[in-house]
Amino acid sequence: MYIVATTLALVFITSTLAVDYVLHPDKDKDFDGIAVTTLKKAHNCDRRTKKGDRLKVHFNATMPDGKLIESTWLRKNAFEFVIGEAMVINGFEYGLADMCIGEIRHLMIPPKYAYGEWQLGSTVPARVTFHFTVELIDFSSDALKRKTNLFKTIDVNDDGLLSPDEVKRYLGNEQLEGNPNKMTSLLRDIFKQDDLDSDGYINHKEFGGYKHDEL
Repeated sequence: MYIVATTLALVFITSTLAVDYVLHPDKDKDFDGIAVTTLKKAHNCDRRTKKGDRLKVHFNATMPDGKLIESTWLRKNAFEFVIGEAMVINGFEYGLADMCIGEIRHLMIPPKYAYGEWQLGSTVPARVTFHFTVELIDFSSDALKRKTNLFKTIDVNDDGLLSPDEVKRYLGNEQLEGNPNKMTSLLRDIFKQDDLDSDGYINHKEFGGYKHDEL
């Protein structure tokens, strides 16, 4: 049973929850508690991932006890993000730098590089160490030329404010269809985190995702 859709769990609300870090991992080494282990090496590697690249990956995310909380393999829908744009939790981004297409890694990410003191709904408690098994499917080097202003994408009426209905529309997918309780919990968590003035809307300043067009 998945806790949330991938777009929420790793993209929308998490970029503001983890501390800053240096994006220079050593493979198979711990970086202040982050363990990056290569499970499968690539046969050929013309270039490795770096800051600014758009990555396409498949992953399983599990709790320390092995409980599966998300899998793009099961959903048959690869996940994409750009290294260096704060689109994902810091530990996930850090663990996939300097990676080759076809490579599979295991990431062990402690709370301070994931969700910290923040609880994800009613399923995942605060201060959890996450485990990811990740395969790099593809990546491109021109990602910075194709940045998307996520705030404008969600703000469909272009009033400079994100309403619960707009966020709900953006998050809607097959994992949440027919499960109003999960969506309600999801929206409550998002607005608790990002609606700093508690006015029922998320403004441009409060928004934690990517919100600029310029490089």
